[in-house]
Amino acid sequence: MESIKETKKIIEDANKALNEYNKKYYKDVLEFLNILFYSNSSSILSINITKLALSEDVFEFYNTIIDKYNLESNKFNTKLFFSEDLTSNLELYKKSDLMNICKVLVNNLLKKINYKADIVYFDSKPVLKIKQIY
Repeated sequence: MESIKETKKIIEDANKALNEYNKKYYKDVLEFLNILFYSNSSSILSINITKLALSEDVFEFYNTIIDKYNLESNKFNTKLFFSEDLTSNLELYKKSDLMNICKVLVNNLLKKINYKADIVYFDSKPVLKIKQIY
């Protein structure tokens, strides 16, 4: 009987640790989304796209999350994407291409917590739609 109680305690402690780990991951992903889309949301489900923050720092933060949580997604290659002249390089991409890059990065992070994002357009403005997947 004592070993059953000990096993139950171990399982409860493991569940608490996993829950804390997932909370930290959720917070990191939320922070990334808020930075990427110039939003100030307290929930992943209510992120608004104000404008895109496309900088090396933002993409390095993405790479940090990939490393920190040992995700299987590829890191973002900032050296390839950014040249020495950032503005001329960004002008090479259409807005829809940049939105697709953001969508891929967002989905790479959301996959771990069973969410999926899509970018839809209303009155020619991009809107981020995030839903839970099962």
